[in-house]
Amino acid sequence: MAEHHRKNNKEFIAEIEEEPVVKRLAFLDLVLENSDFTEDELESEVHLFLLAGTETTASALTFVLTVLGVLQDVQQKVYEEMIDAIGPDEIVRPSHLRKLNYTERVIKETLRMFSIATFFSRHVTEDLDL
Repeated sequence: MAEHHRKNNKEFIAEIEEEPVVKRLAFLDLVLENSDFTEDELESEVHLFLLAGTETTASALTFVLTVLGVLQDVQQKVYEEMIDAIGPDEIVRPSHLRKLNYTERVIKETLRMFSIATFFSRHVTEDLDL
């Protein structure tokens, strides 16, 4: 079993290394080069990005998994697509992702229905009795 995983991991790493790499500056590098932020301000920005990135990802995963748990027929179709595209004993590789069309549509529809990062927020203009 361990040998199987080692072999799969080596193949996975080789496939990732074959992907073309586009060199871009990270956002933090751009900010460091082109701004007058103080060290405290930079630290605050880094904390904000870390929190925002992990919180939105966790929320998105929660919504997708909830939808799959509630809609058993959708869950079954996603499962069958993954078995067909990847196989029962394989690890997911970047090349497999292109084959998961139904799964991608489920994720996109879930994110459409349950927006993670909304642009509009509501605020109360008068007291309410709850």
